[in-house]
Amino acid sequence: MRARFFYARLPGRARRRVRSRERATPLEPVLRGLPEAGRLLHVGSDLGLLANEAALRAPAREVVGVQVEEEAALWAERTVGERRQLRFAPAPVAALEERDFDVVAVVDALRFVPVDDWGGFVDACFERVRPGGRFLLVEPGVSPAWKRHAFRIREGLARWAGTGSPREPLFVDVETVRGLLHNAGAWDLCVTILGQGLTRPHVLYEGIRPA
Repeated sequence: MRARFFYARLPGRARRRVRSRERATPLEPVLRGLPEAGRLLHVGSDLGLLANEAALRAPAREVVGVQVEEEAALWAERTVGERRQLRFAPAPVAALEERDFDVVAVVDALRFVPVDDWGGFVDACFERVRPGGRFLLVEPGVSPAWKRHAFRIREGLARWAGTGSPREPLFVDVETVRGLLHNAGAWDLCVTILGQGLTRPHVLYEGIRPA
């Protein structure tokens, strides 16, 4: 991704983490589905690679990234420079006062939330979508089993190298996510299996907030 340029002056550990995130998560399907203009909220923005790439590809977009890990959010903030269309906040999504985003994208974030809090987390994300706007969620699925095992090994190696999450990866079945989005109020739910031919077991969920 061209946005890697913005990380050139960050510490080596941060650059390695960005490369690890790009390899582990299929970001391109999310980027292709974004409108050319409007407001995008990226929940769980990590070091901001997706947000940076989205802002770079479409200067008419306003992009906000939220990340609970303070160090990651501060590293992301260092990539912004003088660009006014992009900003990051070290805060949980529930603390974000802004609403009415055209798109809210949650990418590899649900699995780091305690299972008992999944409903409240998804609700908080969905509440920040404007009426008629889109909600996107990408998470590793439970099948096929060989991809799940391969992803677990990949994540373990990333943790060993200091570039991955310290937590074991969670795998979320499709029906559970369908239920979470249905309870949040999403319409026209579309489920797409990502990464055909790859070792990433991710699934893309898309829904609309009723107008």
